[in-house]
Parts: sequence; structure tokens; C-alpha cells
Amino acid sequence: MYRKDAQYYKFCLYGFLKNLRFFEPFFILFLRYKGLSFTQIGILYAAREITTNLFEIPSGLMADAVGRKKSLMFSYILYITSYLIFAFGQGFWLFLFAIIFYGMADAFRSGTNKAMIYHYLEVKGWSDYKVDYYGHTRSCSQLGSAISSLVAAAIVFLTNDYTAIYLYTIVPYVLGFFLIASYPGWIDKGIKKKSRKASARQVWQEFWQTVTNLRALRYLTNLSLLEAYHKALKDYIQPLIKQMAVAVPLVWLASVSTTQRITVWIGIVYFVIYLLTAFASRRASLLIKRRDNLAFWVNTLLMAALVIGMLSGWFSHQGLPVWAVVMFMLIYIVHNLRKPISVAYLNNIFKTEVFASGVSTQNQIKTLLTAGISLILGWLADVMGVGMAIVVVSFILLIISLLLRVDKK
Repeated sequence: MYRKDAQYYKFCLYGFLKNLRFFEPFFILFLRYKGLSFTQIGILYAAREITTNLFEIPSGLMADAVGRKKSLMFSYILYITSYLIFAFGQGFWLFLFAIIFYGMADAFRSGTNKAMIYHYLEVKGWSDYKVDYYGHTRSCSQLGSAISSLVAAAIVFLTNDYTAIYLYTIVPYVLGFFLIASYPGWIDKGIKKKSRKASARQVWQEFWQTVTNLRALRYLTNLSLLEAYHKALKDYIQPLIKQMAVAVPLVWLASVSTTQRITVWIGIVYFVIYLLTAFASRRASLLIKRRDNLAFWVNTLLMAALVIGMLSGWFSHQGLPVWAVVMFMLIYIVHNLRKPISVAYLNNIFKTEVFASGVSTQNQIKTLLTAGISLILGWLADVMGVGMAIVVVSFILLIISLLLRVDKK
């Protein structure tokens, strides 16, 4: 069994601090407060996804050249730079600049800490416990997300200002920077640059081979669709909560400002969401026990999420914000139920030796889908309102999902 030494608690603290992103529950409201249209917001989302994707390989090469630890610290410098621009900047072009920094930071951070954890366990002889060990550190991340939503709500409630949350987010990221700096030097290990270059070429070759194979492309697009839909759509719950806060006033909030009333509702809803999604992720295996057919659940949960999305948008359009928010919360739950099932299905259709390439190809497809959905959703939200935009996008993707159904073989 592994030992809960000082580094164990550092890994746990890293996950906790990383998820103290106080701006997340208010991101769209913040951008709207700054005067951006939904179309411009859609462009920012697309720019973030494309930037992360473009820097995925260069970030790996940098990790090889200077080490994972320094690469991770560099990502935190990029995050803090992004937060400062959002906090003090004004206008679409400055925010585009900020989101590009954020996308680069995601590329340099993604997978780096996990790689260091696995290397640490290998050196210590604890590799057999990597699932349990990583599960513990991930649980701290989920705890950070839940607490973050409450703290963020408190910050906005007390300051009555969306901008302040970016300044407060800098604090845990500065602490995280120095925490990473305290990691032992020997844990900072990469792979040989030559093999990494070969790996990069292989990823692009196999991506091209996959997208030209219609059956493989259909499978990977199906597996990527819900993740892309959720990522592009998830923050649109914020204007729905705003609509609910105005329509459903609480007596004990009667004396506060509209911004503060919205803030309380956002804190409550996001806190409940994180608790439910954590529960859903742990219970995904119960679906397989009920019906041992990965393909069935991959297809069913995708269509269920899209139908629920249509209902959420329709309820919003009809002036029923409470039901719209409830439906939106269900999208989060279905997404977290399907994610582990999708990974298991992907592992089944790709041989073990090319599984990593399958995942990489799926990420490329997911990026393109997320960018496309974000742009269309933002434009439609300006044209016909958030509710109907969600209905139209969900309906179109539902029709597409019927053409992308995967089979058990």
C-alpha cells in the first residue's frame, strides 16, 4: 500500500487549488457585463479550444526540453497573465488576447501533473495503486470546485462586482505556483525529445488515417459529440439562473440588489451540480450492471442529453426558468454518467497499443466540434435568444447523432 507522505498531500493540495477558479460560475455573465455579444462569446470559446489544440504538441516539446515541473509552473504564469487581462481589460480584442493565454495555459498544464504523479508512484514502487492514488487527488479537485462555487458567490455578493472574482482567483494560482516549485527535483522527468517528435508525427498520421476511415470517424465523432456539446453549452446555465433569480424572488433576498440575488442562486446551483456530478461519475458502473452493453448506453445517453437540452431551452423560451435550470443540471449529470462509459467503449474499439492515438484523435475531433458548436450557439443566441438557440442546436445535433450511432461489434 502507498504511504500518505508529504508529496501525497502536495498532489492533493494542487488539485484543490487548481479548481479554485472563482470566475467559472460567472464567466458568461462577466462577459455580458463587459458588453460582449453572445456571438463574440462564441468566438472566445472557439479561440480557447483551437489555441489549446494547437499548443498541445509544442507544450509537450517544452516539457521535454525544460522538464514537466517548469512547464507546469509556466502554465500558471500564463493563467495569471490571463486573469490580470480579464480583470483590468475592456473590450472584445483584449479578452481574445486573454483567452489565448488561457488556452495556452491549458495546453501546458493538461496531463503534466498526472504524468508526474505516475512517475512518482513508479519510483516509489506504488504503481499498482495508481487508480486509488489518483482518485484521492481527483476527489480534492472536486472538493475545490464545490467550495469554489460558494466562495465565488460570496465574493460577488459582498463586492457586487463580477470583475473582482478574477483578482481573487489569482491568489490560489500564486499559491499553486509556489506549491509546484516545492516538488522534489527528481520528480521532474520527461521523455526523450527524439521519441516525442516521432510521437507527434504519428499522432497526425493516425489522425488523418482515422478521419479518412468513415466507420472510425463515425465512432469517434459520436464519442466526442456530447463532450463538445457540454463544453460549448455548460456556461449558458448562467443566463438561465439569472432569469430564474429575477422570476423567483426569495423573501430573505428581497432587500439585496439584483446582482446579489443572482449570485446567491448561482452559488447554490453550482454547488448542487458539483455534488450531483461527483455522485454520477461514481455510479456510471451501475448502468453497465443493469445492461451490459456499452454501445447501447453510449447512444442512449447522448440522445438523452440532447433531448434534455431541447427541453431546457424550450422551458427558458416559455418563461419557465426553474424547469430550464433543472433540465440543464440533468445535462451535467448525463454527461458525467456517459464519460467513463465512452472511455471504456473507446478502449474496446482501439487496440491497447494504439489507444493513446485514439484518444488523441478524439481530442482533435472534440476541439473542432466544440469550436463549431460555440460559434453557432453564440450567433443564434444573439438572433433568437438563449433559450431558442439551445433548442435549435440541440435538435440539429440530435438528428446528427441518429446518423452516428455506434454498434456493439
